[in-house]
Amino acid sequence: ARDFDLTAPQLVWLDRSFSDSGGSSAAQEASREEDVTARGDTDPNILSRLLELLEEKPAAVFWQCPEGGERLYRHLRKINRVRIAPGRLPSNGEERPQAGEDDILLFRHADANVMAQALPALPARTLLSLMGPAITIRFVPSMAWSLEDAYEFNRKPEQIEASTGGMLRFDSDIMQAIESRRSFGILRHLLITFADHHRRMGEDYRPAVVDAHRRATQYGIETFEDFELFTRTDLEYGPRFEFRPEYKEAHYMLGKSHKSPTERVYYARRACLDAAHSTA
Repeated sequence: ARDFDLTAPQLVWLDRSFSDSGGSSAAQEASREEDVTARGDTDPNILSRLLELLEEKPAAVFWQCPEGGERLYRHLRKINRVRIAPGRLPSNGEERPQAGEDDILLFRHADANVMAQALPALPARTLLSLMGPAITIRFVPSMAWSLEDAYEFNRKPEQIEASTGGMLRFDSDIMQAIESRRSFGILRHLLITFADHHRRMGEDYRPAVVDAHRRATQYGIETFEDFELFTRTDLEYGPRFEFRPEYKEAHYMLGKSHKSPTERVYYARRACLDAAHSTA
């Protein structure tokens, strides 16, 4: 259903021993239990149907679980939410728990881009808790988050699942590591997005983008879209545009702390557009 497709990730079980000609035999079931990594019995029709499902989806995360789909499903339900150390989330006007209490957020473990930021930042025990009964997690994130050659996380079958006594918790060290990866990913995204400026600015475009990213971070800008808009404005109206006398209104707008980051970037660009128009 379209509404379901828009509001939730979908868990698709890939049973590599299933055959269109009659389902799984007892021998196939036994073979699957003995060797969950075997690929010789894969029905190409199953893979074709899976690729059809993925054709219009933004991403997929593959879990390999020897204990079966039901066990994996229960585990994924367990990690649907994650506790975040207090004070580690941006202040966006939303009501927060009392001081000293963890924030509780939805953990988008079906999003390859989220996994690319989170999993490499986790210490071994937390990673094992996240993996649970799975022995392998594989995914391919978008280019901005492709900070490594491969994204495959493995747990030896004999390793005992580490228990946290409840939902996962990302402490301050983990959140700092995730934020560092996120910041680098955003910068990589900006360098890719504005690569066309290389033709106009030569090699100088890269330092300009790096400086714009640094200043945008200092202004509390958070989203890809707002980073892009700020950087585009910087490249169009001159490096450190907000400090130029003709665009002093932009500097004023960026410093208005009672407005959201999105509003501040929007009105700063409008100020530049208005100033440029008035002098044209």
